[in-house]
Amino acid sequence: MKMRRGLALVSLLSVGALLAYGCGDDTTSEDDGSPTTSTQQTTTTTTTVGPSSGGGPGSGGSGGNAEGNGTCAAPFEISPGGMATGDTTGVPDNNASLGVCQADGANTGDHVYTFTPTDTGVLTITLTPGDGALDMVMYMHEACDNPGTINQCADAIAPDPDVLQMRVKAGQPYFLIVDGYDAGQEGAYTLELSAVDVEDMCMDMMDDNMDALFDCEDPGCGADAACTGIAAACTGATALTPGTPQNGDTTGVASLFAATCTGFQAGEKLYSITPSQDAILRLGLASATDQGIHVRSTCADFFSEVGCTDAQVGGTDELLSHILLDGGQASAVFVEAYAAGEEGPFTLTSQIVNITETEGNNTYQMANAFSPGTVGYISPGLDEDFYSVTVTANSNLTVASTDVFAGDCAGSQIDTEIQILDTDGTTELAFNDDIDEPNANYCSSATAMNLAAGTYFVRVSSSKQFCSLCRFGYTLTVNN
Repeated sequence: MKMRRGLALVSLLSVGALLAYGCGDDTTSEDDGSPTTSTQQTTTTTTTVGPSSGGGPGSGGSGGNAEGNGTCAAPFEISPGGMATGDTTGVPDNNASLGVCQADGANTGDHVYTFTPTDTGVLTITLTPGDGALDMVMYMHEACDNPGTINQCADAIAPDPDVLQMRVKAGQPYFLIVDGYDAGQEGAYTLELSAVDVEDMCMDMMDDNMDALFDCEDPGCGADAACTGIAAACTGATALTPGTPQNGDTTGVASLFAATCTGFQAGEKLYSITPSQDAILRLGLASATDQGIHVRSTCADFFSEVGCTDAQVGGTDELLSHILLDGGQASAVFVEAYAAGEEGPFTLTSQIVNITETEGNNTYQMANAFSPGTVGYISPGLDEDFYSVTVTANSNLTVASTDVFAGDCAGSQIDTEIQILDTDGTTELAFNDDIDEPNANYCSSATAMNLAAGTYFVRVSSSKQFCSLCRFGYTLTVNN
């Protein structure tokens, strides 16, 4: 069985700013993964929802709204501070994507809820099955029908309730799916959302809402007058210079930013990069102290984090790779100590490779014509890239995914699958998931033999079996 890489998946999950999971750092003393605790009192109102197949809603209040049918197209509405009861027995499988803590939830009925918080802070969600032996799960999406936007999943051991704690952003819609762990796990449940616990004071040197972020580090303080240094720090960021190592020092600098895996009351050094076109970024960090790297697509927005790593102790290099940069948009790169007292000198290295793929090629009808040097990017979830290849009579066609950066395939940074399709765009001629699974080379190479002249199609995606939520770039090669 494959050992899946954490690199791509951790970056994906960190967008939701999880509180129930650590970032995979080197010692449990830095982050033991314990959930935080919200102390804010709430008043709840209860709504009873009917099954998606048409069961009638019960009466409720402002805490929930049963005027939906529990699908992505018409989700039940619920608000922070609200409560709802429902039953998934006999309900269709509305959400085909799996939560990362499920076994086979695609065969289980589910209910979809939506809410949009009015405050930025910490939200606690509790799912209690009506039957203590029932194994239910819940998971969050920022886009209901795209598993690539999942940002947390909870599955407790029965009879304990499932509990999610996560940072939420004011004005951002979220979708919560109540599902079964595997086939047959359907039944009655109670769903409860706490009020959003906010950072009340932005200059008291305390973590008011207990989310491990202090004062201006907390996204809830972003607009506070006490945190005006954030905008100045973003404006004054040092330009990143791909291909040229950059030395820096986090000693004695302000602690204005934090990330999901590092930066707890610790100083940071900022860099900025604005690529001329969509590109893939690789970062390396050498430091004698315990420091990490994180990247945001918008400097001042905590929720725009697109990658974060602090997986090593001080003295061992960090690697953060295959970060997608949007062309023409400034992205922020942070070097930051894991915690106060770990600041110090460092060397930051960076590489960048431009993407040649034209997005929108997720069907064979919209395929990109292959050209040598093709570099594509797989986004988490439903992304598939199609290419067209013209061959002459009696030709063999071999298509492979290879490194974007040296050592990607051998270092398990890429996990593709490749399918060669006939001229109709649907009939499979060849398929490959892994070139060399025993040696952890998860790149792909497929060959179709003795092809007649014509235009054939190639589908590239992340491994649907092993890495459906991963994100990475790839170089595509074709021989015929």
